[in-house]
Amino acid sequence: MTDQQDPICPLDHPGHPDRPSIAAPGSRLCKGHERAVDDRLVELATFSRDADQAEHDGALGTSSAPPLSGSKEQPLPYSDALADHRQRVRGVLASWSLLVAEERGVEPPAEPEPNRMVDFLRRHHDWAVGQDWADDYAGEILELGRRAWSLLHPSGVRRFPVGQCVEVYDGVRCPGTLWALLTPADPYAEAGAFWACDECGARVESSDWLVTGRRIKAMGEAA
Repeated sequence: MTDQQDPICPLDHPGHPDRPSIAAPGSRLCKGHERAVDDRLVELATFSRDADQAEHDGALGTSSAPPLSGSKEQPLPYSDALADHRQRVRGVLASWSLLVAEERGVEPPAEPEPNRMVDFLRRHHDWAVGQDWADDYAGEILELGRRAWSLLHPSGVRRFPVGQCVEVYDGVRCPGTLWALLTPADPYAEAGAFWACDECGARVESSDWLVTGRRIKAMGEAA
């Protein structure tokens, strides 16, 4: 009788490339990648709307299209890359939705809209990550998410809330929020390059994260 080995997550783990990550029970992926796929699906559900807003706000530069017919007025900023990715997101989500529906014997989303397809895939997420094709599925969803983020945020920086700022000025605690800012080189890294407050600008280096985290907790409990 041979010992049965725990399955290893087949996806890349940049934070520790030489150390295998054990897959979660009933899954072919580790818990980190399971969560990452679900997070990217949530973002992809609103990608088209977010792209429209970014174009409307002029955050993506100027349009390459000619002036509107009969006037010198330039059209709203437009990105060919965003338009192409909209179609790719819709196509990939539709393809995986149909596969899941066929293999589970259920009806696919009635409307092939990204938000409907994302809702469908998230309902079947726990089942999908346990299938033989889970690595292909996760790889495509993660890549769609990376590309969507890079198009909407050319700097490549991501941020996540850590907690209320711990700085005190004239006896009053800063009302701002500390955010973990992630490096452009690895926008899906698990830890930020540093934390920064969106109100007072205070910056917390990685060497002070533990102490600051404890202060956030203690000040929150005392409030």
